[in-house]
Amino acid sequence: MRRLLLNLVLLHTLDTLAADPGGNTLYTRIVDTGPGLCTITRLPGPHYLVYDTGHWNGAVLCDLAIKRIVPADASIDLLILSHSDADHLGATDDILNTYPVKRVVRTGDVRWDTTTWRNAYWTIRRQRESGELEDINLWTLPDKTMPPGETYTYGDSSLVFVSGFNDPPSDWGISFFDQSKMNNAISIVIRLVYAGRAILFTGDAVGRTDDGDKDCWATEKYMVDNAPDVPLQSDVIIAPHHGANNASSRCFIEAVDPDWVIFPAGSDHEHPRAAAVQRYLDHGIPLERIFRTDLGDNEGNEEWSHGTSATGDSRGDDDIEIIITADGEVTVQYAQD
Repeated sequence: MRRLLLNLVLLHTLDTLAADPGGNTLYTRIVDTGPGLCTITRLPGPHYLVYDTGHWNGAVLCDLAIKRIVPADASIDLLILSHSDADHLGATDDILNTYPVKRVVRTGDVRWDTTTWRNAYWTIRRQRESGELEDINLWTLPDKTMPPGETYTYGDSSLVFVSGFNDPPSDWGISFFDQSKMNNAISIVIRLVYAGRAILFTGDAVGRTDDGDKDCWATEKYMVDNAPDVPLQSDVIIAPHHGANNASSRCFIEAVDPDWVIFPAGSDHEHPRAAAVQRYLDHGIPLERIFRTDLGDNEGNEEWSHGTSATGDSRGDDDIEIIITADGEVTVQYAQD
């Protein structure tokens, strides 16, 4: 049924191209798949990177965006699955069955309880065993960790791994019984660099407790402590954990020192939280440089009220684009197509 819906949507909209300017520019699209994360990047070359594949209920939107950006006869150089939550895996099997994917990087944590994870797992395994792709599973690496600073180079672009684990380090003090926090804390974080500019992709990394008892903690503290060797400073940050208050700690924001912030939120969990947004505002980021994929959302309570409306938010209407030119000019904007 989902594939049929995708085909119907494609018939009407595939001829409308995304605003990718092509040429010697980097173009990233953060897709509004609801309360999940899907991003597609075209690097000069061209090379194609997908970081997370969207919410399971909005997977068709991630599929559609990829088909608009990645030509049918092209391959995807790298697919990164930041962690095992299904709101980051929705279109994984469809992407792998549509495009040749050269390499997958994933945490390797196991989630047999979710259909979305199982579909992704079996598709990756089948293609790995047939020699169709390279599967980088952190569970198989020394210390079950992506070495911070590990770098993949694509022409003039560099992709640097900042964090990523199969299990959170014991000194983070995350209880085995708090599986949700464990799954989020191990998120693979990357810093994409082109023309002297950088974008930070953070998955669902965590850095504080909701009550603020621990601030600058767990994943974010690990990255801040490593920042002298693996820089964090980035012009654009795709904010961790959809703008939850258990991420975006003050020390992390200071280390990243972004000029633009993007919250991949959606109508669920009251994201982005007002307290998390306030920490970016307190850092000096202008309101007009803070973006959210859930414009109009109005869950009330602890959610950020800016941009809400009486009608609420629906999926698919608030994609966000990042464009970096060869001379280092950065543009962040809501997609108009």
